[in-house]
Amino acid sequence: MANKTNYIALINEKLPSGASIPASDHRLTMHTNPNSILEVVYGNALGDSNGTETYTTKNTDFSYQITIFKSGNTITIFGNLIALTNLSSGFVNTVFDITNSDLYGNGTGMAKNLSNNNTYALTINSTQNKLFISGGILSGSQVEFSITYNAIN
Repeated sequence: MANKTNYIALINEKLPSGASIPASDHRLTMHTNPNSILEVVYGNALGDSNGTETYTTKNTDFSYQITIFKSGNTITIFGNLIALTNLSSGFVNTVFDITNSDLYGNGTGMAKNLSNNNTYALTINSTQNKLFISGGILSGSQVEFSITYNAIN
């Protein structure tokens, strides 16, 4: 996954000052390389779940399927989760840990229980790199969620 630091390193490597620079090196920095500006701004959607755990690590209280979009430093994660146990109200529960450092950041979002239309607050923070959900959720409840936040990398 591309980020600003990797793109700057690519520019410094392929486009040095005071040199005759081949067109192929220009192309690498613009669109061919995985760290190119095209990937930084228009990266592909990423999928993950408690079964694949490519960018996240599951918590035993939830199953989930998510889609992740990153454009520049803005990240949106949306998807569905199912509570695998009864979760008490008044507590903050970890849905999953974020394991890819390009997705670390801080933000808040909302979730909606499809059974009873209850809403829940979501939080991501760069200190713990986890997605948290607040509130009581009954086992078997399906919840839709979305969170948009700024990456720190």
